[in-house]
This record gives sequence, structure tokens and C-alpha cells, in this order.
Amino acid sequence: PSDGIDGWRLDVAEQVPLGFWKDWSRLVTKINPNAFITGELWGLYPDFVTKNGPFNSLMDYSFAFAVNKFFIAKKKRISVFDFINLLQKIEDTYPRQNLDVLQNLMDSHDTDRLVSMIANPDRDYDRDANEDNPDYNPGKPDSADYHMQKLIAAFQMTFKGAPMIYYGDEVGMWGADDPHDRKPMLWSHLKYDNEVITKASGFKKGFGSYKVAPDTNLLNYYKKIISIRNGSNALKFGDIKFIYSNDEKSSFAFERVYENERMICAFNIGSKADTYEVAAGFNKASYNELLAGETGNVKGKENESARLIINIPPSSARIYKIYQLR
Repeated sequence: PSDGIDGWRLDVAEQVPLGFWKDWSRLVTKINPNAFITGELWGLYPDFVTKNGPFNSLMDYSFAFAVNKFFIAKKKRISVFDFINLLQKIEDTYPRQNLDVLQNLMDSHDTDRLVSMIANPDRDYDRDANEDNPDYNPGKPDSADYHMQKLIAAFQMTFKGAPMIYYGDEVGMWGADDPHDRKPMLWSHLKYDNEVITKASGFKKGFGSYKVAPDTNLLNYYKKIISIRNGSNALKFGDIKFIYSNDEKSSFAFERVYENERMICAFNIGSKADTYEVAAGFNKASYNELLAGETGNVKGKENESARLIINIPPSSARIYKIYQLR
């Protein structure tokens, strides 16, 4: 511990017998009781992450699978109902204390970049993202793709678990699967040559010359959404409950509650606006929407919760912080 090792991320952990990891974990925690141990495990692994199991956490690819099928897919998009069920399977698999630290990721060194996933939808996760796929476009994604990345980032930062951002996503880096996902980090004080994609690349499309520079607008959005999470105990530790869903409009909302703090998070990834009411949780309440800046007060009937009216445009997110009024 004095050398600065606070934890371990273990590669392809399922290919080593579980008994070994139990012995290994006992040794590590004997040396450093606060060591954090997480594994690269592509799926649900209740034997590895349990109350008395060898790992505290895992790279939660099951989270990424679900988000890919709902936020990213277009022709193959699943319903809100099925999306919530996939997330519920994760919740049902692991103990509460482990759920709070599962690494909710969307991409990594083993996959194509998040925004390139968005630009190439309707594929199974981590499949067909290289030169062998004649339909894969490795070029720079467009503004609509980056907008969807923002919505996914907002979902990562408001959902239960520990958000994991692959380096460079926050400044707009794009790329196909390995090795294209491992380009050097973009820094604001450096100037870069354009990225040129030709037939010699091995890809069948995406040819062109693309400007390479940090996306400051996207970076500022990540800073804002991360700040919202860091400033909320409800988003870090709170219980989660889905309180609205609409399959027709691909819209849903959930609440996060911790002690006296209440957050309501709403998402609409469809093409039509949605309007609905949810319980504010208090008879008299004020609210502050943290992304668009909407504020107001609501009051319910005697001994009843006030109702918050959510008006959410297409392809957008809303995060409401609810305050009790006396």
C-alpha cells in the first residue's frame, strides 16, 4: 500500500479458476484491507461478485449491452420494458454494496469507441467493428451521433453504479475496434494532422480527411454531468426506482432517493416530445432541473404528494432535484 497500489483490475478473470481468485483475494485484503478488486468479466458473474466473493466489482458489460440495444440501436431497438428488464437482471444478480461500485462502461480498449458505435448502430456489442465489415464506417461521426453520446453520458452519471469513461471519449475521440480505439489522447495545447481514411485503410467506406481536435463542447458537457453526479448523494448512493415508461415514445423516468435527497431523471430518445406526471415525493416541493435550468414549485392535495409535470423534448434528458417545502 505504501507504494500507492489501491486496487487491482484483473484481465479475463473467468479463465482462471474461481478458487484461485478466492485465495488471491484473501492474500490481497490481508495486506491491504481497503484494496479494491475488479475483474474483466463479460456478463453476469454472481460467483465472482458476492458478499463473500473474491471481487468487489466487475467491468459491467451487461450495462453496455443494454444501453447498446436501447440508446444506440435504431432498426433493432428494444422496448423500454425490455431495457428496464435487462437492467433489473443486473440489480437482481449482485448484493447492494456491490451494485454501487459496478463499473458502468460503454466502451474500452477492447471495443470500438462509443461515438463510433452510435454511428454504426444495429450490431451486436463488440462485433463487426473492423475492416472485415464492409458496412462499417470508421470516419468521424456527425453531430447527431455526438448528441446521443451526451444522452448516454447523462444516463451513466445518473444510474446506479460507478460510471467508467474510456479515455478520450470526453473530448470526442472516435475509432473502430482495436487498434483504432487506442489512438493517442487529444490535448488542447497540441495541434494534430487530419485523420485521412482511404481505400488503403482496408475499410470499404468512411473515406475522407477529418479534422482532429478536442471537442470542447462535449468536454464541457461531461464536466457538467460529472459535477451533477459528484454533487448528489442520491445519484451516488441512492435507491433507484423506475416511475414512468412509454414504449411508443422510447421515454422513461426513474427516481434516486438517499436520506432526504430526491432526484428524478427523465430520458426521451424518441422522435416525439412526451409529457407526463410523476410524484414529487413531498406535499409541497420546489424543483430545479439541472440541465435545462427549469425551476418551479408544486403542491399536492392534503396528505398527498405533489405532482411534477415533465415536459421532455425528443432526444433529450432532464434531471430534477426535488426540495421539500415546509
